[in-house]
Amino acid sequence: MQKKIGITLFALTILSIPNQVFAELKLDRKSYYYGFFIGSLSESCLLHKYEKINTEVLKNNFESIFSNLKEQDKEVQNAVLNFSNKKEFPCKDYVPYN
Repeated sequence: MQKKIGITLFALTILSIPNQVFAELKLDRKSYYYGFFIGSLSESCLLHKYEKINTEVLKNNFESIFSNLKEQDKEVQNAVLNFSNKKEFPCKDYVPYN
């Protein structure tokens, strides 16, 4: 019993020491926004594919996503546009290009 308590206290002590790797970790905003927009496009497309939303709702959702995309960095915009323009993206016909 004392051995288990000792091991548990030792593990808790090690875990309570601040880790310098996590302290210096910074969020990459471009990756976050890229993932957010790609995920939004993909999820909307899947909902349309399985007939959970109709074409009008899909178009409105895509318009909303792309209007928010205009506020982002050019690198993020180009990456999302390249993704939505690929032939593997099943809903590319509904993407509003302005």
